Amino acid sequence: MEEQEIIAGCLQNNPFAQRYLFDRNYRRSYHVAMRYLANHHDTEDVLSISFTRIFKNIGQFEIRGEGSLSKWINTIVINESIRFLKSKKELLFQEEECMENFSLGLDGGSDLLDLEEVAQVMGEMPKGYRTVFNLFAIEGYSQCY
Repeated sequence: MEEQEIIAGCLQNNPFAQRYLFDRNYRRSYHVAMRYLANHHDTEDVLSISFTRIFKNIGQFEIRGEGSLSKWINTIVINESIRFLKSKKELLFQEEECMENFSLGLDGGSDLLDLEEVAQVMGEMPKGYRTVFNLFAIEGYSQCY
């Protein structure tokens, strides 16, 4: 199914098109939200809100080339994740949450981290720092909220 067909179906509230859009984007969206929230239950809550917002606002989406729908969905998931953290007051930066307390745990041999080590370090970061790291280093935004 092409992006235009998916969008047209979602605009008509076609449950098959909506399910296709959901299935096609759920896994990636889950991983994006999980990087920010680091909690399965919070991630599921945010994805529920995100996909509701996606289906409600799909008429505002403008196709801007290959992959633009995925990028739009990704942006909504990121914004909803940040909104969730703000509502829980978990984006506050405090002096005692200084990043000096975190070591990368490199065992001398290599300066490269594997994905498991990165995930572990990110899991130990305070949520505010993890959010900034995600926005800058992973998502590629030059300025963070």
